[in-house]
Amino acid sequence: MRLFIAAELDDPVRREVGRLAERLAREVEPRGGRAVSWVTPRNMHLTLRFLGEVDAASASAVAGCLSRPLAVPAFRLATAGVGAFPPSGPPRVIWLGFSSGVDELAALHGEIEARLAEIGCPREDRPFRAHLTLGRVKGAAGPHLRSILSSLPKPAVVECVVGHVTLFESQLSPRGPTYTALARSDLVRDPS
Repeated sequence: MRLFIAAELDDPVRREVGRLAERLAREVEPRGGRAVSWVTPRNMHLTLRFLGEVDAASASAVAGCLSRPLAVPAFRLATAGVGAFPPSGPPRVIWLGFSSGVDELAALHGEIEARLAEIGCPREDRPFRAHLTLGRVKGAAGPHLRSILSSLPKPAVVECVVGHVTLFESQLSPRGPTYTALARSDLVRDPS
């Protein structure tokens, strides 16, 4: 099974970010092209750790390591501007960044990495970059994609509380991915 651990967004945030993605799609693909595969609002989440394909025993071990609350207090997350990965060359991912909650997301990622290391999962070999994927560039989005993204007005700030993380199974199909929650781990407490 294909697994990842993510912080979920609440429905109002998903709807608002979905509207932002629709506006971006109109700017990036004005003639209705399909150079970007846009994430649907129901599938929007903040990936903290992608595990990839694992067997049932490993999936059970991952769920077990998430069974107790994570030692990171619940926190507020606020969105910021859009950008693209990689930072130079042809863009492959269009993302939404954050103006607050970035340090907390990094701490959450660090705790998850430590717990996964306890059960023998190798650490990721690239640094964690807090972002919300809006779309994956699958074709030639045009030479002006970066300039379009940098010229867009700053999107409205959307906030939510991150109070838990979820272990998801991802099943891929031609109609897009389907995510199934397998386990949940609460953060220490809600913000006051």
